[in-house]
Amino acid sequence: MKPLLLVSVCVALFMVTPIRIAGRAQTARMVVPSPPGGSRPVRLAKPRIPPLPEAQWTDVHRKLVAKYVPDGHTGNDIKTLLNIPELVDGTMPFQNYITRESSLSPRHREILILRTGWLLNNDYVWGEHAPIARKEGLTTDEIRRIAQGPDAKGWDPLEAALLRLADQLFRNSSVTDATWKALSASYDMYHMMDAVMTVTDFTTTSLLY
Repeated sequence: MKPLLLVSVCVALFMVTPIRIAGRAQTARMVVPSPPGGSRPVRLAKPRIPPLPEAQWTDVHRKLVAKYVPDGHTGNDIKTLLNIPELVDGTMPFQNYITRESSLSPRHREILILRTGWLLNNDYVWGEHAPIARKEGLTTDEIRRIAQGPDAKGWDPLEAALLRLADQLFRNSSVTDATWKALSASYDMYHMMDAVMTVTDFTTTSLLY
C-alpha cells in the first residue's frame, strides 16, 4: 500500500474507531471548530454595559459631551463611554477622526461602517449610519445591497473590494492579497490604512455599544 494511502486510511479509521473511556465505548471524532466569523453574533436583548443616564451626569460628564458632541446628539456610544470619563478623552478623538476626518470619501466610509455593523448584527450602528449614508448619496437600494455583500450585483470593483475588506477582517482578521491589490489600484497608503482602521474601530464600537 502506498504511504499516502496508508496515512489516509489510518486517519479515517481513527476518526470512527470506538474507544473505551470510563467503561463506555465512545467514537473518537476530530472536533473541527467553526471558522472565525462563520456566523453573525447573537444580538443581546439589552446591553451588558448600559449607557449612563443623563440624570446621573456630573459636571465632568457634561463638559465631555460639550467637547466631543457639540451638536448635543448623544447616542449610545458616548453615553456608554461616559461610565469611565477618562475613556472618553482617550477614545473620542480617534472616533471623530474615523467618522468625519479620514482620507476616505464619506460614501466609502459609510459603506465600511454599515457593512461592519451588519456583520456584527449591531442595530445601533446600522440605525445611526443608514441616514448618514443616505445624506452622503447612497440610495436605499445600495444600502440594502451593503447587507447582501460584495457579490451583490451593482457594485463597482473598488466598492466590492471595500466590502470584501470588511468581510475578511471580520472572518479572519486578515485580508487576502487579491483584495489588497484591488484596493491599492485606487487607494494610496493613507486610504488603505484608514479603510482598515474604520473596520477595526467599528468592530470595537459594535462589540461595546
